[in-house]
Amino acid sequence: MPAMITGWGKCLPPAVLTNDDLATIMDNCDEWITSRTGIRERLGSVLASFLLLWSATVSCGPPLVSDDPNILQTDQWEFIVAINAASQPSIESAQAPLLDVSYGVTSNLQISLALPRQWVEPKGEGSSSGWGNGQIGYKWRFFTNDTIQLAVAPLYSHPLDHGSTVREVTPSVSVLSLPFVASLLVGKWTWNFQGGFSITSNSTNLWDYAVAVGHPVGSSAQLWVEVWGVADGDFDTKALNYRVGLDYALDKRSHILAAIGGPITSSLGPEDELDRDFYLGLQWFR
Repeated sequence: MPAMITGWGKCLPPAVLTNDDLATIMDNCDEWITSRTGIRERLGSVLASFLLLWSATVSCGPPLVSDDPNILQTDQWEFIVAINAASQPSIESAQAPLLDVSYGVTSNLQISLALPRQWVEPKGEGSSSGWGNGQIGYKWRFFTNDTIQLAVAPLYSHPLDHGSTVREVTPSVSVLSLPFVASLLVGKWTWNFQGGFSITSNSTNLWDYAVAVGHPVGSSAQLWVEVWGVADGDFDTKALNYRVGLDYALDKRSHILAAIGGPITSSLGPEDELDRDFYLGLQWFR
């Protein structure tokens, strides 16, 4: 599925939070705040939020964070029910369950939909839950041969429930992601590459990038190692992470997908860095 981001967060505001934004949830106004603080807007931890949003998705190319250019067969359905979680020093968050549905429209085009149930627990506070960000997207493979595949996989993500944004279960932000994905087959090794650009409803521009390599393990499993990252529009602030995943085929129609991951390097603050993440899902083809 060509997804990249699902909404979640706690106290992670958009890139610029104005006094008018605060006035929608507080009994004050721009004039009242400015007269007492001199502040009209403040910067938020948008990259940290995006880091968790992307690591929480994995509806891209499960069990990895990034996508791949593979397309379902025409009229084929793919269903994935999963638990996906990520952690920062300041917050624990999970999608449980995450329902991911994809459909092969043609031999080179598929559409997809993801519906997550979001759980968040800030450190030292109680947990809360609600609907996360729904995702709809499509993937078009425009080139393929015996060793190379190339595709684009646009995705639109939007909060499913206003109440979840009010309770800060998920941020009140929509995201349009425009990733380019490629794969290269070299013997038994499969190399996947992704580079993308995301535009949010708060006018923030962000980059994402990933490289993954996979190799068969026996006759029923594929082992993957992935390095993935995010950066702001100017690449002044960025984070690089890893994920190790396993795709195990129970039979021709059913697979178990599992992965664990963590940080490599980051220019984010200590409270905003990714601590760890994991994924466990059941995939079924029809």
